[in-house]
Amino acid sequence: MISWLKFYFLGFFSDKYAEEGATRSFWNAALSFALMLVIISTGFFTGYVSSFKAHYSNAESYREFLYNAFGKFSLEIKGGKACAALDGAEFINGFTEDNEYSVNGYRLVVDTRPAETAFDDVKIICKNSFGEEISYEEYYSFEESKKKDYTVHVEYTGKNLDVTLKQSEYENFLENRAGESGKTALAGLKEKLAKGDITEKQYADSVYVEYVKSYYPSLSRLERYGEAPTLKTYYLGMVTSRFSDKFLMILEDVCVGSFKTEKGLAVDFEGYFTEMPDKTTFGGNASGQDVKADADGFIMQSFESSSGFGYFIFFINFFKLIPIIFLVALILALALSLFGKYRLADDKYGLFGSFKVVSSFVLVSALVSFIASVALSFFCTRSAAYIATVIVFNVVLMLRTAVFIALGWFRHAKKIKEEERQKLENNG
Repeated sequence: MISWLKFYFLGFFSDKYAEEGATRSFWNAALSFALMLVIISTGFFTGYVSSFKAHYSNAESYREFLYNAFGKFSLEIKGGKACAALDGAEFINGFTEDNEYSVNGYRLVVDTRPAETAFDDVKIICKNSFGEEISYEEYYSFEESKKKDYTVHVEYTGKNLDVTLKQSEYENFLENRAGESGKTALAGLKEKLAKGDITEKQYADSVYVEYVKSYYPSLSRLERYGEAPTLKTYYLGMVTSRFSDKFLMILEDVCVGSFKTEKGLAVDFEGYFTEMPDKTTFGGNASGQDVKADADGFIMQSFESSSGFGYFIFFINFFKLIPIIFLVALILALALSLFGKYRLADDKYGLFGSFKVVSSFVLVSALVSFIASVALSFFCTRSAAYIATVIVFNVVLMLRTAVFIALGWFRHAKKIKEEERQKLENNG
């Protein structure tokens, strides 16, 4: 056991122990790569979490925007979900227009309605290969063979759809054009409404959902958060498209934001409410609460609440890079094997053995990368720190392998020289 501990933990610092890797079990290499995955993922996460407060404190223009916003609405957390009171408005969408909440170029989105029934007034675009555009109603009337000539594209607008405005149109379609399934669905909803099992709003929402399923069947399959196009898909789609790097978005179950520090460093974050206590995060100026403390508290608490999920995301993202890191290690093993074969005239490691030798350098390389990832998080964007950390790992691994090869060549040359000296002495 002692000999294994020396080999495993001192191999990076001693060629003597590293060479043992060629004859030891491959499970040592597997263990090193598994630990590397955990160590570097933890480094990414630790750097991201530990640096966030410093970045947030150094973003005065963003905090000014937040203090203005939190002075104009109240936000309550109940059962891990947010509920906003917006002075008469149902939601705020700063992505579509500037408003009283827009400060220093930052935009505010607050929509804490249930995602599955906050519908987006989508635009359906139907085009053929020649770029000719037709209405969806015309496309719907085509035979299936003719539909294949057209591409249907869904464009989320960010505009709220009031499903009650065209409720009679939806009902008429289900009754007369959607076949027996449409009639049955509509009749069932009317029966539930008559019995008081559902409210008028629930009835209107359900009628629209059934209409979408029948008239736009592809939409219900594409939508992630409901059975018809939702504003949540639009909001989060704007985030992933990098539409803006200066905003705060508060939805029912998630908070997403992006800001720049006073030094121009871009920081993006997300938070959840599952670990936040049931309380009013901000009650408005009239409540006598400290707006700054409430705004800061909401951001930090929601961010901290996302830590478990955040680590999982870092782990999965880094896991995707394992093939690249494995390939680098394999190339280094090939170089070590060729060195032994053609320079030392002794292929004592072989490709497999060389790979196990290189793997003995992985653990310490990962520890160095852990330190680098934490440090870089304070000075780089998350993506830049991510890439730089992977580069640090590969560079350390390459340098250590290069040192191993160089020292091996030096020892071999010294051995040859010593053998020649002894030959001369014997011949003399």
